[in-house]
Amino acid sequence: MGATETWIEQVNVLTEWMTEANTHPLLQDTILANLQRWRQGLPLVTPHATPKIQQMLESQTLIGWRNLTEGLASCWILHIQQKHILQNQLRSSGKKWTQQFLTKVFFLA
Repeated sequence: MGATETWIEQVNVLTEWMTEANTHPLLQDTILANLQRWRQGLPLVTPHATPKIQQMLESQTLIGWRNLTEGLASCWILHIQQKHILQNQLRSSGKKWTQQFLTKVFFLA
């Protein structure tokens, strides 16, 4: 299997996991869209971004999207997901979600 096929397969795995893990919908859409755009060398997008999502996007862009695949995530990802978990009374934690997320993202590299 080539690099492109592996990428597509792992993005599908990540997408499915994010949905099953009750990821904040705008956070999920923004991360997935911008990982794809980063890989294609295209400018990043902010579809319907709230101020916190915009902050996360700017922060992760400064850190680097490749760095995200190596485990260096913006703290805004954790904060946004943790707030989503609390608001929706989900049985998880932002820290646990972030650890699982970074494991899934690692396989994109």
